[in-house]
Amino acid sequence: MRQVQNIKIDLDPFLVDFYKKFESCLINNLCLGKNDSIVCAVSGGVDSVVLLDNFVHLIEKYHFKVSVVHFNHKLRGNSSDRDELFVKKLSESYKLPYYISSANVRQYALNNLQSIELAARNLRYDFFEKVSKESKSNYLATAHTSDDVVETFFLNLFRGSGITGLSGIPEKRPLTKFTLIIRPLLGFTKSDIIEYARKKNLKWKVDETNVLQNFTRNKIRLDLLPKLRNDYNKSINDAILRLSKLLEGADKFISEHIRNYLKYIVSNKTNSGFSINVKPLSTLDEFIIGEIIQWAITTYFQIPPLSMIIIDRIKNLLTSPSGRRIEINKRIIAYRDREMIIFEQVIIKDNLIIEIGRSGEFEFNGHKLLLKEIPKKSVKFSGNPNTEIFDLDLLPVRLIIRNWKEGDNFIPLGMNGKMKVSDFLINRKIPIPDKRKVFLLTTKKDIIWLFGLRINDKFKVTENTKRYLMAEYIKK
Repeated sequence: MRQVQNIKIDLDPFLVDFYKKFESCLINNLCLGKNDSIVCAVSGGVDSVVLLDNFVHLIEKYHFKVSVVHFNHKLRGNSSDRDELFVKKLSESYKLPYYISSANVRQYALNNLQSIELAARNLRYDFFEKVSKESKSNYLATAHTSDDVVETFFLNLFRGSGITGLSGIPEKRPLTKFTLIIRPLLGFTKSDIIEYARKKNLKWKVDETNVLQNFTRNKIRLDLLPKLRNDYNKSINDAILRLSKLLEGADKFISEHIRNYLKYIVSNKTNSGFSINVKPLSTLDEFIIGEIIQWAITTYFQIPPLSMIIIDRIKNLLTSPSGRRIEINKRIIAYRDREMIIFEQVIIKDNLIIEIGRSGEFEFNGHKLLLKEIPKKSVKFSGNPNTEIFDLDLLPVRLIIRNWKEGDNFIPLGMNGKMKVSDFLINRKIPIPDKRKVFLLTTKKDIIWLFGLRINDKFKVTENTKRYLMAEYIKK
């Protein structure tokens, strides 16, 4: 990799102190060493430009392998593309390798029922993780400053967050098994960053949305904090940083305490969610219950801390009847199912409707349905719920495979009257997650078969049946 050589030694006292403080943070706090590989996240703003410049300053001394990563969110039209081009040229000026990607964040947010902010973060960090793995980097450096810690504190305070949300931005945390996210500028203020950039004659790009007060974070930065400094405490930032540091220590202690309970409380982890056992959770202190729920959800789903209002609604499920459900956000739900509270990501899919014939092999959602006419001598009722035999003459030429929906009803085999599918599933004690996986074979008007569960009495084989249709349902 090409590296910058012969970095000019700056004799300005401010710059000398800045370099020393930055270097001390890297070596003493974050434990970086010679030949470490660092990916530096650069947006083009002044914070990330200063971050990169400081790493470049130390390349010759520590033989760091520094590269640049930039993600274009495509949220500001030409301005976003301008920032991308700026980062590319900046990387080239330092003779550093760079990785750039982009995505339509708005469309992704819409498709995944996420806020723009969360969608942007998820896409950005997915790319950062990919680059870190491909480049085999030990560290991913981001340009958060002490001002970001203070703003985030108030942002989460107004959201009604608990201790986890108020404990600040950690100086380091895992990104992957082999890569840590580090934030070497947390000990610097925004004014320090700007002073450094001006003294070094650095160029950077200004995000015009940072001066708009219709964003909550910007209101905190431009309205609330200046008022607090002028009217209440000139050192409000220092006070919040001290408090945030104390809360970070408390949060670490509580998190270690919580981990002792998790193996008894959290279970059934899958790709789409997990469960919490109600009985052991209910025996704990109310504060610990809230912290366990907060920790489990934010850790598993990788989302920002939830408001205490949401946590309280989830806690209410501990005493709610089975079937009670709440929305945590647009993509995550929680519901009571017997002795469990189940947390699941909402999977949005189009309703399944597949028109088929009365014979053949048909695939849907990874499953298979086999239909074939058989002679009377081959008719055997095995008791296997995934294999059924129907009176072929009672069935139309065209059949339909689809999801079940509210309002569906049929006459379960052996009964006289109609029953709602939803009631049938409740009576069979089908867990709520499994209810969503129930598919039907139908005519245009009637249900023929709830796959693997029960056929409609209307289509059963009788002594008058002359032709027989065997159906086999094969789950994936």
